[in-house]
Amino acid sequence: TNAIVRLLSNGTLDTSFNAAVNASAYSIALQPDGKVLIGGGFTSVAGTSRNRIARLNTDGSLDDSFSPGTGADSWVSSAVVQPDGKVLIGGYFTTVNGTSRNRIARLNANGSLDSTFNPGTGANGPVYSIALQPDGNLLIGGNFLTVNGVLRQSVARLYGDFIAPSPSLHIAGSNAFVIVSWPANATGYALQQCTNLSLGNWLPVTQSTVTNAGQLFV
Repeated sequence: TNAIVRLLSNGTLDTSFNAAVNASAYSIALQPDGKVLIGGGFTSVAGTSRNRIARLNTDGSLDDSFSPGTGADSWVSSAVVQPDGKVLIGGYFTTVNGTSRNRIARLNANGSLDSTFNPGTGANGPVYSIALQPDGNLLIGGNFLTVNGVLRQSVARLYGDFIAPSPSLHIAGSNAFVIVSWPANATGYALQQCTNLSLGNWLPVTQSTVTNAGQLFV
C-alpha cells in the first residue's frame, strides 16, 4: 500500500520513491539529509512493525536506524524535526514506547523517547498541529481544553529545552566598505555597533539589509 508518494517538480509521480505503508500517513516532515519522517495511523512499513511513526530513506524504504520501539498507541497527526535532529510528535496517543505521553511527545534522533521532554499530564484531547519557534518553545493546536491541567482551549505554548544556534556572521571587504552577512533564516537577533568599547555603548545598526541567496547583507 502506498499511503505516501512523491511528485516530481512538474507534478508527475516519482516512481523512484516507493514507500510501502499499510495505512494512512497524516504528517510528513523532511529532514535536511533528505530522509522523511512520517506519522499517521499505520502499524507497519515495508512489512516491519512501526506503530504510527517512522522514518524513510530518500527512496522511500524504511530507515532501520530510526527505531521508536512499540511506537505510539494511537494516531500521530503532526511531526516536526528540530534542528538538532530530535522529533516532536502530536496526535491522539496516550503512550509512546510504553511510557505515558498524552498527545504530545519528543523523540531522540534515533527514534527513542526523549525522557527529558515531559509535558506532565499533556493535552486532554488530540493535538493536530505543532509549530517550533526560533527560541525552542513550541506551539500546539488541537481539540483540547487543558494542557497539564491548565485551561488552554485549542492552543497552547510549551517550553522546550532546545536553543536555536546563534547565526554565524561573515565579514568581507569590498572596495572601501565592510560587508557583514548572516543566514536569512536567523530571527530574533539584533545587529549592534559600538564606537567605544570601553564605554560599551552599543546601538542598533540602522542601515537597511538586503536579502541575497539566503543571506542578509548590511
